Amino acid sequence: MGEAVLAYGELTISVEPGNLIEVATFLRDDVRCQFISIIDICGADYPSRAKRFDVVYHLLSPKQNVRIRLKVQADEETLVPSLTAVYPGADWYERETYDLYGVL
Repeated sequence: MGEAVLAYGELTISVEPGNLIEVATFLRDDVRCQFISIIDICGADYPSRAKRFDVVYHLLSPKQNVRIRLKVQADEETLVPSLTAVYPGADWYERETYDLYGVL
């Protein structure tokens, strides 16, 4: 895992694309976390950066009443893995992110 930032009471964790599924699965399955719901996936484009795209996953733990964000940085060539095996509801959000930013 990369950088972890706490802002406005919510934690954002930077994750490498290759670790995304493992981290999301842990956050969903660990009894101390229980982030069982994906709320949204959004993208941002920073053309001046080498890894110009941010893909941000917003997760919710109803049991803990906490939200968390996972942030993945990617360039035009980097494949970002799908989270639909972990969160089936991610399918629509991933399609929207692809349509808007071309991030796979």
